[in-house]
Amino acid sequence: MECARCFFSRDGRTDEKKCRVCGRSYRPSVNVYLAFITLAYLVFVAELKYCLTGYRFAMTGRPPLSVFQWLRFPVDILEHPALILVMGGLLALLVLVPVMVSMLHGKRGGILLAVIALMLGPSWLLALLLVASIWIAGDYRLRLSSRTLSAILACVPVWLFYLISSAASDDVALPGAYYLPALAAIVIDIVLIVLLVAVLRRLSWNARVAGILLFVLCVVPIAAYKVSVGDDEIRYGVFSKTFGLSSKYFADIPHSTVRADIEADIKRETDADTAAAAGDPTLEAAIRNGAAAQPLQVPGLAPAGVDRKAREMRLRVAYETTILVENLRRQKETVGMACRRYLDEHPDTRHRADIVYVLARSLDMALDTRGLRDENEELDGGNLAVRFDASRIAGQESLDLWQTLRDQHPENPYAAEASVKMADYLVRQGHLDQGMAAYEAVLKTFGAVVDEPSVDTKDLSVFTDVLRVGPLLRRRARQERIEQQYAAAQRAKAFLQENRGPGGDHDAVLKEYLSLPPFLPAGRRREELAGLLERAGQSPLADNLAYEIAMAEPVAFTRRKMLTDVKDKYAGADGAALALVALAELEASGESNRAESLRRAIGYCDELIRDYRTSYLSRVAEQKRRQYERLLETVGGGGAL
Repeated sequence: MECARCFFSRDGRTDEKKCRVCGRSYRPSVNVYLAFITLAYLVFVAELKYCLTGYRFAMTGRPPLSVFQWLRFPVDILEHPALILVMGGLLALLVLVPVMVSMLHGKRGGILLAVIALMLGPSWLLALLLVASIWIAGDYRLRLSSRTLSAILACVPVWLFYLISSAASDDVALPGAYYLPALAAIVIDIVLIVLLVAVLRRLSWNARVAGILLFVLCVVPIAAYKVSVGDDEIRYGVFSKTFGLSSKYFADIPHSTVRADIEADIKRETDADTAAAAGDPTLEAAIRNGAAAQPLQVPGLAPAGVDRKAREMRLRVAYETTILVENLRRQKETVGMACRRYLDEHPDTRHRADIVYVLARSLDMALDTRGLRDENEELDGGNLAVRFDASRIAGQESLDLWQTLRDQHPENPYAAEASVKMADYLVRQGHLDQGMAAYEAVLKTFGAVVDEPSVDTKDLSVFTDVLRVGPLLRRRARQERIEQQYAAAQRAKAFLQENRGPGGDHDAVLKEYLSLPPFLPAGRRREELAGLLERAGQSPLADNLAYEIAMAEPVAFTRRKMLTDVKDKYAGADGAALALVALAELEASGESNRAESLRRAIGYCDELIRDYRTSYLSRVAEQKRRQYERLLETVGGGGAL
């Protein structure tokens, strides 16, 4: 018998017995094994896509083209070092199976697998490179020279894609680690090619044996991924990206313009008011019903007692607020449902505390109205920003969740934030003594963590430290989060100590100040603070009120003068120390005469360090001083101060 694709003879002649079992035969029995491999590869590709995206049999939800991104989401290989070898196996089999099928069954079989990779796989670019690999592996001239080298050469296009797209960004702790899965994939492919070719050559390229071997190879890395990582980790990674604190549900919302349909509503309302003022009820009714197309062009229509601009602004503010409040309600509802659904589906998850934290933060979200237009603001069409903030304020809805985090998950880094939030809640409710005790408990509980040496990952080596970088990163993240909350508790405690009068004589003004809504528009907050300052008298809170009023001043020149007055008038008080910090930051942010501005900023830091040695702000000033000195060197203004 003659076959141009024959594995066994350069002249294409072999015997019938070998043809009956050969994987390159077109016999129906052999096609069954091809179908068997195809099914196995389809499941493999679908599961691989699930491991990378959380989606299986879907043509949407593809991950980025970068292998580096595959290795970070939904599970980071630095968090699970075992994934380095497992992902290497997955990447290896992704190209090896089509290459071997192309050698066994010809290009037809390989192209079929490439189509599967294109439709369900993680990357369309990878699928196109697989076509090139299949074409090389299916070329009988290369195969007859060396079947092993032919298969290895066929894998090269995909290997290059792996290596090039494994380049890591600068923000990761160990960038070189993300090349390891690609290198592991290359080694695994070479070893498996050598073994498979040797085994199949001895067995006359038996299609059944090849089908069984390739099926097993498809199953092993997927099973290893499931065992080493698990479905919970994959689902949590997807949840965190979709509903976590870095998702759109907790992001700042650009709100520079009002929607077009709202503009139409505003125009109709103001036009109707103008028509009413002009004494034309018929035209007013027509406008409100939408019958008048261009009412402002009607002769004799004048404002006549109607402040059109003020009316338009009041409507704009009302519409914007209504829309944003509704958006906030929907966002809180969506995040809450996602959190509860995840906990119901994964009752034993190790991420329970993280999910509870996200749920508590979502419940605490409030509309930061400081970014909204003021009714007295000019309609200048400037860019405005609105935030849904959940940074420090705990509400009644979330209080039980914060208590759960604090009491049931004390080792979780969120426990510190939960403790601070509950202390903040007590203080805002007027329970100053209980709040002070709660802040002291936070400082006592987490003081040991703050005193620990900071975790440094700069000098880690890929080959010696890749197995311990994950725990180090978790430890550093925990330490940084606890340090933030420790500093917040420290500031809050210092504030209460500094601003309570002897015997609690001035607690009434302090309680009123603490109960102010956090997101009042700037104009209203200045009015409230000014009223409190008038009533404060000899209260230790007076300097803080004056400081906040100064910080609310929008004009930088005036704000600098007001802060200087606070610094001089209330020397020795915590408000004066805060004013020094603000003055330093204001000078450091100056654009003109950069070197001189930085020197003035350093001077304010020196003054704070000298006069407020016992304040926590002195340590802040020391940090800022070092920062400003480095900036001064970069602008060429180093030297004597």
